[in-house]
Amino acid sequence: MRIPSLAVILALSALMLSITAGAGSFSPARQTAEGLFGTVSSISPGSEITLITVETEAGPVEISATVETDVRIPGRIQAAAGDLAVGDPVAVRGAPDGETVILALSIMVRPDRPVRTSHFTGVVTSIGEDGTVGIRDRLGNEISATILSDIGGLRPGEVVTAALEQDLASQSLLITGLDRATETLDRIIAALEEAERSQATGVLAALRGRLAENSSFHLTILNDASQLVVPSLRAQVRQERDSVQNAYAGAMTRFRAGTPSMQVSGIISGIDGQRQRLTVDSPGLASTEVAVDSDSSIMFRGRRLLFRDLDLGHRVTVRYDLNTGTAMWITVSGGEVLASELADVLLPMARSGEIAGAVIAVDTQDGGAETITIEDRATGRPMALIVAAESLILPVDEPDELGSLLYLQVAASFDPGSLSIIKLEELPLESDQSTVSGVVYSFIGKVLTGNFSILTAQGEVATFSHTADTVIHRDGRRVSITEVRVGDLVRPSTRFRPDIAAGASAAGAGQVLVFLGLKSPEPASITGTIRGIADSSQGDGRVTIFSDRSDVLTVTLTGSTQLTSQGQPVAAGELAVGQRVVNGTYDPISGEALTLTLEPSRTQRVSGEITAIDEERMAVTIAPRRGDPVELLLLESTPVRITLRGNPSPRFSDLQVGTQVRIALYNPDSSLAYRLVVT
Repeated sequence: MRIPSLAVILALSALMLSITAGAGSFSPARQTAEGLFGTVSSISPGSEITLITVETEAGPVEISATVETDVRIPGRIQAAAGDLAVGDPVAVRGAPDGETVILALSIMVRPDRPVRTSHFTGVVTSIGEDGTVGIRDRLGNEISATILSDIGGLRPGEVVTAALEQDLASQSLLITGLDRATETLDRIIAALEEAERSQATGVLAALRGRLAENSSFHLTILNDASQLVVPSLRAQVRQERDSVQNAYAGAMTRFRAGTPSMQVSGIISGIDGQRQRLTVDSPGLASTEVAVDSDSSIMFRGRRLLFRDLDLGHRVTVRYDLNTGTAMWITVSGGEVLASELADVLLPMARSGEIAGAVIAVDTQDGGAETITIEDRATGRPMALIVAAESLILPVDEPDELGSLLYLQVAASFDPGSLSIIKLEELPLESDQSTVSGVVYSFIGKVLTGNFSILTAQGEVATFSHTADTVIHRDGRRVSITEVRVGDLVRPSTRFRPDIAAGASAAGAGQVLVFLGLKSPEPASITGTIRGIADSSQGDGRVTIFSDRSDVLTVTLTGSTQLTSQGQPVAAGELAVGQRVVNGTYDPISGEALTLTLEPSRTQRVSGEITAIDEERMAVTIAPRRGDPVELLLLESTPVRITLRGNPSPRFSDLQVGTQVRIALYNPDSSLAYRLVVT
């Protein structure tokens, strides 16, 4: 089974764009945002900006998406604006970008059914005799899945896009379609040839851009893999990279699409002002030096910068010409940015057990608990909290003085389960100040305008300035800006004021943090099935886990990770693909696994020839190439999915002795088959 050509072209180019987008969920370029719902009616992909028309109830709206736009599409682990299609129902969060165009901060395609499939792009790292293929993406996630179709000469080192399906009955991950990146290049070349024959100027220009995008994506992922995969595979990957570079160079010269390029993301570690050169360091990769000239585009939060504006420690994404080593464009994010997958985990924690606002009622019930009702400053909704014996109410000395809290601005922490107050204190809020809560999205340790961004509880990115006068507390202790971490939770007691001197024209320039209250996030929970195991560049193991909704998470195993199976401790070397993680926790900021409680896989697989069929018992016997025959039950009471080439609706009666079984998934305890793929 093959993935449709257009879908693969979009998937591959989208992953190229998502190299820059993957660092964060929302662009901090605007302070305010608005939402709209509608259907995509047209889309014009570009190398840096994609123009989209969304039909809403009020009429068409023009949307511009950039590499910083967070795009989420059901069924894709990573996505970008180029993956959208006409007819997609979308929810868009954006900010005005001119009189008629909206700059998209996030675009989400609304699913109409539960998602069980996804696409995964990376380098093939292993091919097993049983049809198991290992694939590693450029972020270090590694999956191992069973391919249901013929491999067809697939070799380690190739870049592929796999269509993955979660088979929930067997708890297996299956590759239902596989497309080589080199096949995508062949299709683009064929489309360019047709566009030249038909003299379709507009189509030709778009295809040239697509060729350039794919060259950058394809070569970047191969270059990264050539340094990160196991040493025994690196020579093959380097050979593949050189071959692909030559192929793209020939095609781009032929169709006048420029020269092959590559992308690097990391921290600026060196600046040579005299030679106009930058050195960029990426974790696990060799340093990359690029030249910057007058044609190099440098952008930071929607505005252009000059070479002299760049500084050591800035986080950048650079696309550069492989022939000259010169930067084509540079996107500056200032510092580390909150990863999109972390936003979903951390945002619900941000306001849990925290509230700031005005006390609007103090009630004392006869023989019952006293309650303090606070009107939340962020939502305007009231919340009644219980005053327990151990509650610390700092503004009053005696319980009978609670009435004095009425109309006072306060900040409170409480137990989310019992709603009992842990600590309540006065919020020293001046008339020109306001509050904000959420998650630290990004920050720059130096004192300059717009150097701190917060992903608010409403899902918007607000930009502020922290100064030498900003007071910062984390977990009740005063800290400096150097101890702040991306992902720290921002308490509702955080206060800011307008900065009249700076003016409000620049995004975030008019807001200065007065007090920044932080707390460390609690461990996040994790359940799902292990789909990949790899060694990280630091020597610790990395485990990729898929949830039953096809969400993917890769956690790092350390010497402190507690691994247990059936009540007994196990070593990291005993982990295996297919094991269920029934209960686990991890640090959402560092990604380090704290605990993993495992269950053995309830699925085994077998391949071979059908040597016997028992119609009365609805059983088949499969003789593998090596080992003993296996009898499997294909009962109607527990329906098994049968895939039979040339038969869209196969049944048990369609099976024949002598037929080859490519893969059969079954429960070894009951011998019940979950899935049968017959060739």
